[in-house]
Amino acid sequence: MADNVALPPSGVTAASDDIGGIQFQRIKLVHGADGVNDGDVSTVNPLPTRNVDTTASGSITAVSQNVALALNGKSGVAIQITGTWVGTLQFEGTIDGTNWVAVNGVVAGSSTPGPTTIANGVVRVTPAGLAQVRITSTAWTSGTATISLRASDAAGGTFLNQSLTAGTNLIGKVQSSIDSGRNTTNYFEAAPVITTVAEVMRSLTGYKGGVAVAATATPAVVTTGKTYRVNKIVVDYVAATVIGSARITLRANLSGVAVIGSPLVWSEQVGIPAIFTAGSSMTYVFDFPEGMEFAAGTGIALGVQGFGANPTTATIVGYVKASILGFEF
Repeated sequence: MADNVALPPSGVTAASDDIGGIQFQRIKLVHGADGVNDGDVSTVNPLPTRNVDTTASGSITAVSQNVALALNGKSGVAIQITGTWVGTLQFEGTIDGTNWVAVNGVVAGSSTPGPTTIANGVVRVTPAGLAQVRITSTAWTSGTATISLRASDAAGGTFLNQSLTAGTNLIGKVQSSIDSGRNTTNYFEAAPVITTVAEVMRSLTGYKGGVAVAATATPAVVTTGKTYRVNKIVVDYVAATVIGSARITLRANLSGVAVIGSPLVWSEQVGIPAIFTAGSSMTYVFDFPEGMEFAAGTGIALGVQGFGANPTTATIVGYVKASILGFEF
C-alpha cells in the first residue's frame, strides 16, 4: 500500500505512512501555552526543551520558622536571602519529610563549600537525592528574612536550554562538566630518594595545565575555581641492603599548603618481598576509579617514611619514587 490517502468526499490527500499495510497519519509538531500556537517546529522555530523549575518563597520572623521546597527529582537548588534581620538561618535537607539534617551550601561565585548557616545573599545547594530542602531559623533576635528557593535540573539554578529542531537530536552535543576546561595535572619525583626514619614531605615536580611546576615539597594547591581529581598514585620501591618497606601518605590542607600533621587522606605500605637483592624494585599502582577530589584552594602533599623488616619499626632501608596522576576541571 502506498503512502498518503485521499479523504472523501473532496478527495483531498492526507499525509500518511504505510507501515505493514496500516496507514499512520503524519502530524506536524507545534508548541505553545494553552490557547496559544507558537508555530510549527522547524529549523527557524525549534522545540524548546528547557526544564520547568520548582520554587518556593516566604518570610522568617521568629525562631523555629522555616521555608521548605519539594525537589521533585531536581538536582540543584539556589537560595536567596534578603531583608534586615538578626538571627541564625540554617540549610537543612530530608528524605522522609520528618527527619531534617544540616547541609552545606556554596556561596554564589565560589567553588568552596561554606558553612551550614548563612547571611544575606545567594547560595547554591546540591541536594544529592534529598526529597526536600529548607531554610530554618535556629535562633532569632529581630527583623524579617525573605527567603526564595528555586530547584532545577542543574546545581546552582542553571538549565538544559538546548532547543531541538525537527529531525535532529542532542547526541554528541552534551559535554560532561569534568571535560569542560580539563587540565592534566600530575606531580612526581624525578628520581628515587632514600627513605627517612621520620615522615618527610617529598619534593615533587609537576605538570599543570601545560605548564611545568618547579620542584617543591608542597606544590599542589588547587587552582581557584577548579576541582582536582586524582585518578592514580604510582609508587616505585627500590631495595637498599636489607628487606624493608615505606609508608606513603597523602595529606591535604583545605586552607593552604599541606604539611606534616595536615589531615591524612590516604596511606599505603609498599616494599620488597622476602626474596630480594640490593637494587631490587617493585612498582605499585593504586587506582581510584571514581577519583579523589579536592576543592579549589586545597593544598596536597606526599609524605614518605622508611621501615625495616618489622613494618612498624622506622629505619632507612630503601628508595621511593612516587607520582600523583590526575586533572583539574
